[in-house]
Amino acid sequence: MGLRPGNGDRYTQDVPLAWVMVTNSPMLNIVGANKQKMALTYDDDQVVGTRRQTGAAAIDNSDVVFVGYGINAPERDWNDYVGVDVKGKTVTMRVNDPDLSTQDTGILNGNAMTYYGR
Repeated sequence: MGLRPGNGDRYTQDVPLAWVMVTNSPMLNIVGANKQKMALTYDDDQVVGTRRQTGAAAIDNSDVVFVGYGINAPERDWNDYVGVDVKGKTVTMRVNDPDLSTQDTGILNGNAMTYYGR
């Protein structure tokens, strides 16, 4: 058939694999401008995650900005970032989209999972 190796002189390619163990106990501690501290418990108060393959992640001394659902959908005339300065800040957002919370069917297709819900 005339096939030749596509990876030097080999027909196979080594692919590194990563293993992730979810412990379901990330800590999130927030200190307000008045130095008042708030500890948010996993699952009840917060859900955090990262796709980076590191043992731990920390964000220290970062302003926190809430952006609703974090959706920018110009074709639906919706942008949670309008007028919000997020540069150099930690962005927090709700999961899913507004239709799931309100059971509205007009903005982002109601209960149907959309691109913006994830």
